[in-house]
Amino acid sequence: MMEDKQSRLTQYLDFVKLYTEVHKEITSKRDANLLWKEKIQKETAENLSVSDYLEQLALLKTKKNLQILKMKNQDDSGVEFTCAGAEKSVKVAGTFNDWKPQSLDYNSDGDFWAKSFDIPPGVYYYKYVVDGEWMHDPSKETVDDAKGDFNNVIHVEDKFTSKVRQLREEIEDIKKQLDKPWFVESTDYKLCPKLQ
Repeated sequence: MMEDKQSRLTQYLDFVKLYTEVHKEITSKRDANLLWKEKIQKETAENLSVSDYLEQLALLKTKKNLQILKMKNQDDSGVEFTCAGAEKSVKVAGTFNDWKPQSLDYNSDGDFWAKSFDIPPGVYYYKYVVDGEWMHDPSKETVDDAKGDFNNVIHVEDKFTSKVRQLREEIEDIKKQLDKPWFVESTDYKLCPKLQ
């Protein structure tokens, strides 16, 4: 009996926690409590309605997963340019902005400069303007512009192509994991002494 109450309390607390993560309103704890009483644990019932509990849990988890996907898609927007080692300023200029330098933001935590720009799919050439001096990043792909100058090159994919490439990489990683031999631990369980 005590285990049932403890289990029910744990389920209730997990439900309220998940509900408040999905619904960020001020009244979300109260709303979760009302939903629990109305749908999952009827006022007179001592036992939980397991099917209603699982249904509400599935709905909340689905909503939470959709929120996570939206956040990931928002994070994927734009092309990020980063540069370290500058003292005063870093700008980036290229064929994507008609070679008009645009400032990067300083990140004091990592001591670098960075900014994301929305750039349509295509191939672009660019350089950094570090403390007033134009330079390319030698650690990234470069191309000679036939005048003796080197520019960096960036290939911007459309979202569909990028997602397909990402999924292919994930599939390859999964295949590698599946190709690894399985290890089965042998144990001699003796569950019932009468069966021996």
